[in-house]
Amino acid sequence: MAKRSQYVTQGYLEEIEHYIYNDIPLKNLYKRYDVSIKFDEQAIKEMLLPQEQYVQLEGNIDFCCITNYAKVLNSHKKSQYSVKFGVLNCHLYVAGEKILFDDIFKQQGWDYNIPELYNRYIKNGWKYTKYKLD
Repeated sequence: MAKRSQYVTQGYLEEIEHYIYNDIPLKNLYKRYDVSIKFDEQAIKEMLLPQEQYVQLEGNIDFCCITNYAKVLNSHKKSQYSVKFGVLNCHLYVAGEKILFDDIFKQQGWDYNIPELYNRYIKNGWKYTKYKLD
């Protein structure tokens, strides 16, 4: 559930109408209100296992990170996404962007072993989806 400060108030709606009616650029309004989601490093560290490393994702999904255990964590909601495992790769869609794990793992120098990552998901009881894996 959203925090009370994140709801749109009547005063905010009236202010938006004022901007639109008087042809004032809305970018001036957005500077006053911080509507972006910030990366919460402390929340991520609380969700990590020992020896687990992470890297923050870029672009519109910069509030998320991926770990060397193939977990994708949301620092804003303090949750873990369900990853899709295949025979040759694992991936995930977040906010309309496809995250290809093999590219990120290669950039970070992490071991990209699909069966090992898949078995770790089963062992720890993390949510996942599999397709053509058996």
